[in-house]
Amino acid sequence: VPEPSYAQWGNKAVSFSYGTGGFLYDTRKIPNPPRTWVEFAERTAKGEFGRAVAIPSANQAGVLEACVFPIVHAFGGTMANPDIGFKKLAAMTPYVAKFYSDMSEVVQLMATGEIAIAIYVDGRSWAFVDQNPWANFIVPEKGGTFQSSQIMKVKNSPADAWKLMNAFINADAAKGFVAMIKYPVTNTKVVYPESMKNRVTNPKDILYPPFAEIAKNTPALIERWNKEVGG
Repeated sequence: VPEPSYAQWGNKAVSFSYGTGGFLYDTRKIPNPPRTWVEFAERTAKGEFGRAVAIPSANQAGVLEACVFPIVHAFGGTMANPDIGFKKLAAMTPYVAKFYSDMSEVVQLMATGEIAIAIYVDGRSWAFVDQNPWANFIVPEKGGTFQSSQIMKVKNSPADAWKLMNAFINADAAKGFVAMIKYPVTNTKVVYPESMKNRVTNPKDILYPPFAEIAKNTPALIERWNKEVGG
């Protein structure tokens, strides 16, 4: 298991699976998708995708990690000084058709043609692409955002909790998880099925949000989101 999968939690938890944030898009409407977070923000603000963009709302879990951080980071800001990122997000808002608070909304809106591109995550995206070959998913260059599921043994819990943690990370179990859920796992010994091999972002190409810094600045970041972005 790569070090970032536990070190970022202060060695008190471990990520057993993860999603990579990127762009789900309609290839019929966007034949040349954005390749970077900078390109996505700037082309959205110019109206190139029309009013057909979806991004998370303040009520969507992980909005700071999945949406605010990669844009702030791409333009050289930090989560302690995110001015440039919020400026870019505010410029995008006239073209945001939906600030979603439920992940399932995204694929529903894309299926009905109400949106053409969205900040989304790989597992759900590939499940949608498999059913709708006109759709595709792209991981931005210089980093798709790491969004994971963690497991930990709570202090004073039964010793059997270690067995449960081992089961989550077990290579055979993780392989079945990948085949069914279509999300990658942190156990690097897992052999992916053919259908997933080209869809998994190598951990070294993933952008890891600074979770501790985000947590420290969350109240101020949400306040700015509400005032400057509003969704």
